[in-house]
Amino acid sequence: MATKNQIAANRLNALRSTGPRTEEGKAITRYNALTHGLLASDIVLRDENRVDFDKFRDQLGSSLPVNPEGQVESELLDQLTLRMWRLRRCAKIEAGIFNNAFREEEVVRAHDKWGAAFAHGAATFACISRYEAQMDRSVLKILGELRRLQEERVRKAAADLDRLRDGLERRQRQRTGGAIPTDPAAD
Repeated sequence: MATKNQIAANRLNALRSTGPRTEEGKAITRYNALTHGLLASDIVLRDENRVDFDKFRDQLGSSLPVNPEGQVESELLDQLTLRMWRLRRCAKIEAGIFNNAFREEEVVRAHDKWGAAFAHGAATFACISRYEAQMDRSVLKILGELRRLQEERVRKAAADLDRLRDGLERRQRQRTGGAIPTDPAAD
């Protein structure tokens, strides 16, 4: 058990140790606790490029059958982009594990290198695999919801066009006294 003097000394030390105070110091230490980046609060990490991320998001958005509209669809696209960006990060992590193991192990044959790398980082691979599976499920769920919303929007737009067409046809019948209008181009 700590003595009263030790407790007092600890309190004084705690007052002096407040962490970085300048913006430069905060920028340097902000990634100290970062281990793999798969759950990082920052979307784009310091060794990644924001322009690449934005380009990736735009490519994902344009690859959808219908362009996202509205806040909900845009938010789903953002979530999809984030998950898929992190899946790309998983692949980089796995490659890094193998590359580090290759440097550490003096193994001659290629299959021995892969086995050594896997054995060297088996627990890490298991952890990454869990994150990948979680993100895969999340991507599928987001894609399903985005598809459902877009299909609903397209159906609603088609129904609105049908109602508009029916209303125009009804007006035309009223003007012509119920006669069915003919198409002069067809005659």
